[in-house]
Amino acid sequence: MRVLRPITISLAITCFAATAALAVTPPSGTASQVATAVANSPKILKVSPKVLAAIPNSSQDTVARIYPISSNPGCDTATQCVFGSANSKTTVVLFGDSHASQWLPALAPIALANHFKLIVIWHASCHIAEVNVQYEPLGFQDFDFCNTWLPQQIATIANLHPNLVLLGERTALIGDANQHSFSSAAWHDGLVSTITRLKTATTRVAIFEDLIWGNVRPGQCLSMNLNKVQSCATSYTNPTVTGHQLAEKNAARDTNTIFIPTHQWFCTTKTCSAVVGDYITKFDQGHASASYVQYLKTVIQTAVKPLL
Repeated sequence: MRVLRPITISLAITCFAATAALAVTPPSGTASQVATAVANSPKILKVSPKVLAAIPNSSQDTVARIYPISSNPGCDTATQCVFGSANSKTTVVLFGDSHASQWLPALAPIALANHFKLIVIWHASCHIAEVNVQYEPLGFQDFDFCNTWLPQQIATIANLHPNLVLLGERTALIGDANQHSFSSAAWHDGLVSTITRLKTATTRVAIFEDLIWGNVRPGQCLSMNLNKVQSCATSYTNPTVTGHQLAEKNAARDTNTIFIPTHQWFCTTKTCSAVVGDYITKFDQGHASASYVQYLKTVIQTAVKPLL
């Protein structure tokens, strides 16, 4: 089993870092601005000067750029990655893999502005659906760690008695011992099991919809297609790499859990452009860029605040 990293930073420093980050957070778009930018994104043919400037460092536009403490392989304790108002009686846990931690550039300033404590518990490539993962074509092999990590962290969260648990996960490119992708039904049932163990009379659960997996690394593709931006787009229903977004939605429905759609922040009903407005939306095929998540702060806050 992988040895967890020692805690090398105090809660006070963590909260100070979050406060400092809030002070420099760029303006976020309104719901109308985000919707308009997404609707117009398939029409973008040439990169703007802002996008051109962002391309060289786009693959490093991750959550670690803003919150280094939350970098790989993750936050494995309830005290390692704490943001917002440390003494608040309202506690929110962000739980999952890197598809959960990617929302931190919006959620940390939201926690500060709304005076709640945000605890981030995540680990790279560790699923939150209770399924026996044994295969991942991306190269991750420490399956026994993740299969043990999940129940341990569920127990940790239960001991926190949080007001809200926000879930995020990668649902694509994960398989069983026979190297077969999990069925939608299996993913649904595994997620229902996890949600059921997290929910209590005083703990609500919500899940961020997994992002559509892209076929290219946006920055790399854009660098070679400065005047053909849509060459780097992905179909909204990507037939090449499918995920379990529908299973997530159905699991939320069947457990009376809040489902937070995310596709409308990245895609039209046909196209997921690599560029929305002046932002490169992802730093790789599957993760939102930290800059774009900051831009989405207002719409994310609109989704989360009523749950507190």
